Amino acid sequence: MSSPQPLILTGPPRRIQLMNHELASTQVSQLTTLEALGPFAKNEAIPLRVRQRANQLADVKIRLPLDTPPGQYQAQLYLDGSQHEAIIQVEAAPKMRILPKGLSLQAAPDEKISIPLTLENTGNTQLEIPKTLVGNAFSWQVVPSALAHTLQSDAETMPLIEKLLYELKDGYGGVFKCKLIGRTSQLKTRQRAQYRLETRVPAEAQPGYQYMVILHIERFHFIFELTVK
Repeated sequence: MSSPQPLILTGPPRRIQLMNHELASTQVSQLTTLEALGPFAKNEAIPLRVRQRANQLADVKIRLPLDTPPGQYQAQLYLDGSQHEAIIQVEAAPKMRILPKGLSLQAAPDEKISIPLTLENTGNTQLEIPKTLVGNAFSWQVVPSALAHTLQSDAETMPLIEKLLYELKDGYGGVFKCKLIGRTSQLKTRQRAQYRLETRVPAEAQPGYQYMVILHIERFHFIFELTVK
C-alpha cells in the first residue's frame, strides 16, 4: 500500500497557501516545521491563517518574512489530531526599494543630469543591477487637447483611435539612455547600496513641458518628473 502524498503549501513568502486539498476549518490545528525556516527554528509551530469559506471548507495560509529564502522545507500539519507530512514550497519573490520617490527636476534639452539613487533588495533572491538603463518620457499635458481634437475630427477620414495616437505623439519626450554607476552589480537579500544615475535630456523634449520619465531597473521602475526649461 502506497504511503499518502505529502500536503503541499506553496507560494511567495507572504502568501503561502495549502494546495489541492479541501479541508474543513475544524480539521486544521497546527503546522510545525521540521527544519529552520526563516525566523522559525526546527520543530517550532508556524502560525496558521485559517479562513472558513461559505461552503464550510477552509483556506489555509501562512505568512513568512519577505526575505525567506526560496526552496522546499519539510513540515508536519496536524489535522483532527493526526499528523500528516507536509512540504512548504517558498517561491522566489524579487522585490526592490528605490529611493528617492517623488523626485522633480528641471533641465534643458540635451542637458546632462545626475541623480543619486539608493537601491535596496527587500525580496528573497539576489538581484542583478544593470550598468545601463533605457526609459521613455511622456507629458500628460497634451491629453486634453488630443482628446478634444480627436472628438472634433471626421471619423471617416481617419479612425478615432488612430487620430488619438497621432495627437498624443506631441507628448512624447524621447528616449532616456542612462548609466547606473555603483560599486556593486549585485544586491544580496537585505543589501542596500548607493548609485548614481547619469543621463541627458533628449533633444526632442519640448521647453515648458512637464514629463513623467519611467526607467526600468530589472523588473522594477524608477519614475521621476522632469520640467524642461
